[in-house]
Amino acid sequence: GLTVLDMTTCLRRLSETPVGRVAYFDRGEIVILPVNHVLDGVHVAFRTTTGSKLGNAANHGAMSFEVDNVDSMNHCGWSVLVVGTAEVVDARLESLMASSWAASDNSSWVWIRPSEISGREITGPR
Repeated sequence: GLTVLDMTTCLRRLSETPVGRVAYFDRGEIVILPVNHVLDGVHVAFRTTTGSKLGNAANHGAMSFEVDNVDSMNHCGWSVLVVGTAEVVDARLESLMASSWAASDNSSWVWIRPSEISGREITGPR
């Protein structure tokens, strides 16, 4: 069975899963990259190098973010998708992330303001 996840479960899974994938447009193509992130209320936030393609993409708006967990052996898993608008924000989020894999002195925070958060879970055969 396929189950639609409620908002509380979606937010919990977003906050408990340290690495997700961000998707954005770059030169007319969709780019998907892994990032470690934090949850700030309902907003997904992650660090990127100032001036990077990802940081520049945030200034253009549309961005999606996804976390998941798949158990291919048991044919089950779940995913949570955040669709929204991204912007580069100040460093007030530093306290939310213990360490960033790509942190540098020249980094900025990108914050995704969600227009939609959805999740699904599929359970394997019983």
